[in-house]
Amino acid sequence: MLPASEGLVRYSSLTEQIAHSVKQAIFRGELQPGDRLVEQSIARAHGVGQNAVREALISLAHQGFVKRVANRATYVSQLNLEDAQKLSVVRAALEGTACEIVNRRYAEGEVQLDQLDLHLAGMHDAAERLDRVAFYDCDIQFHRELWRLTGNLYLEQMLEQTVAPLFAFFIIQYFRKGDRLETLREAIPAHRQLVADIRSGNPSQAHASLNTLIDVGVKHQQGLVALP
Repeated sequence: MLPASEGLVRYSSLTEQIAHSVKQAIFRGELQPGDRLVEQSIARAHGVGQNAVREALISLAHQGFVKRVANRATYVSQLNLEDAQKLSVVRAALEGTACEIVNRRYAEGEVQLDQLDLHLAGMHDAAERLDRVAFYDCDIQFHRELWRLTGNLYLEQMLEQTVAPLFAFFIIQYFRKGDRLETLREAIPAHRQLVADIRSGNPSQAHASLNTLIDVGVKHQQGLVALP
């Protein structure tokens, strides 16, 4: 069952409060992959209307934690290591294209990379605090900014659908099995190198750095799943 009030006072909006509660239930294993989330039950547990619950579930779907099936139901995202590895292959192809586009647009003076730098700084600060949620929030915001810089909404949407479930898979595994500070720190140099390669105007090297970054992620996936 979902806790009706745990941790809610830290969040400003009702939607954030409900999303936090559902997310914590997923992290603790109270909600398992594939479990159905019934809006009416969640609304009753929190003493709120179903519209607030619906908005919270839409937010969680955007983050990859749940999957909404139109006109049917919402379920906790169900992803295993094999699925994650297959998505990583698709991600590498799509995000590699994004890197090439951003590289060209940056070289032509069409875009700036300042926001990428800010998200990188946020990742570093979160890693030092061992704040896994903040780290992965900054991480996915880094990638969303990279996709936005392509100026290609279709590519951006395809990457969102592919990568958001991967990030949710990471966070769930980390919360349930624990992690080390070194694990978070290892991802930062790969992101930093990607930005440096885009700035240097070397698309092939930027693509290679992206592949290194994704390989780090796959290695972490394998290590987490292997833990008891």
